[in-house]
Amino acid sequence: EPGFEVLVVAQILHAFTYALGFLACTNFIADWTDEEIAAEAQSFFVVLQSAIAICALTSFGWLSQMFRAQAFLGSAGLALLGSLLVLMSIVLSNSRD
Repeated sequence: EPGFEVLVVAQILHAFTYALGFLACTNFIADWTDEEIAAEAQSFFVVLQSAIAICALTSFGWLSQMFRAQAFLGSAGLALLGSLLVLMSIVLSNSRD
C-alpha cells in the first residue's frame, strides 16, 4: 500500500494525463471532422468514453475481488494496449504524409 505522498502525486499525474488525453481527442475530432458534424462527433466521443469507463470500472471491481492487488496488472495491461495503439496511430499518420 503506497503512502499518502505517493497517492497525491499519482492523483496529480492522473489529472494531467486525463486532461491531456481528453484535449488530444477533442483536437483530433476538430481536425478530422467537418464543421457540420463536429459537435455530434465530440458528443459521441464523450458517450463512448463514459461507456468504456463504466465497463473498465466494473471489470476492475471483479478483478480486484478475484486477484486482490494483482488486479492492477489488468490496469497496466490496458495502459500498455493504449500506448501501443497511440504508437500505431503515430506511425500510420507519419506514413500518410
